[in-house]
Amino acid sequence: MKIRKISENNYLDALLKLMLLSAIIHVGILIIYSLANQSFEKFNFFYILDVQLLFPLLKNTLSTILIGTVLMILIYIFFLSNSKNKR
Repeated sequence: MKIRKISENNYLDALLKLMLLSAIIHVGILIIYSLANQSFEKFNFFYILDVQLLFPLLKNTLSTILIGTVLMILIYIFFLSNSKNKR
């Protein structure tokens, strides 16, 4: 299986692939943790990004979970529509 290049620069390409793999593993661990503990608060988009490190007042409440979910869906739609335009 051939792995596609993300960037023409080999160093940047390797770094981006490392970051992508780390993010996939991180989300996978969060999914397993959430299923095992039946607590999906760690699966909040803001929690995944560790936004609370910059904004400590941002607690894991229903409103932040909803905002994070909507933001995640909007980003997904943006990337999906952007990839369709390139075809």
